[in-house]
Amino acid sequence: MIHKSSKEAMLYIQSILDKGISVGYYRLKVFLQKHDISVARLNLVERRGEDELSLVSIEGFSTKNSINITLNSYSLINYLPLLYHRKDFLKRYLFGVQSAGIVTNESIFNIHNLFRAERTEYIDWLSSWFGIRYGDLTDEKGKRKIIANAVELYKQRGTKMYFITLIQSLIDIELSIDDNKHSLCNRNDSSSKEKIFTVTIEEKISMDKEEEARKYSIIKNIFDKEKPINTKMHLVYHYDIKDEDIVEQQVLIYDNMGYDYDSKL
Repeated sequence: MIHKSSKEAMLYIQSILDKGISVGYYRLKVFLQKHDISVARLNLVERRGEDELSLVSIEGFSTKNSINITLNSYSLINYLPLLYHRKDFLKRYLFGVQSAGIVTNESIFNIHNLFRAERTEYIDWLSSWFGIRYGDLTDEKGKRKIIANAVELYKQRGTKMYFITLIQSLIDIELSIDDNKHSLCNRNDSSSKEKIFTVTIEEKISMDKEEEARKYSIIKNIFDKEKPINTKMHLVYHYDIKDEDIVEQQVLIYDNMGYDYDSKL
């Protein structure tokens, strides 16, 4: 269930507690994440007869969308000799160790999300595994789409499908590539031929001139840096665009040496 506001979500959780319904910590965390609510402080108390790591209370909800929560937990002091069971300070100290352990275990439990393109918070770090770097122009959606298909893209590198998929992932522009032309590289050597391919942008890139120039520069720069070394490219765009209008941009570049190109148009 998704509520309209964080406050409404907290009132819902409180109403469940008031009815005496058990709320498990990990289910609670999923609910809080869906409503962009973070846990500022995690406290533990021991209540016999209740479920382990069930919610006892919530408090401290603020406009910063963070709360303090108290959970029921079996105290580690119960594993010590009876001599120590009445040591209140020791019990509170061990609860501190336990709460730290819960946070650590949760990080380990969710570690797989670090390697999922659609969920990771470290998209640039994950991209570096594939030798991918991003310029300032690439939005979050484009980054995640590229890294999600990085393995297949890398297999296709240098092909028409590679360029088409890369451009569509970055800026969602339709284009076609014709690679059926050749030219002689050396007039004195008739056996030496250079491949020519024509890239045709099939649609108006954008009605906004600045955005049009920016996206055009992305397309041009990617082909300039990524095309096979023995080829020449003709870029065809049937709408007026002046080179002086093209803003300087850094683009995403793949490189099998694992670095990016910093050159600008």
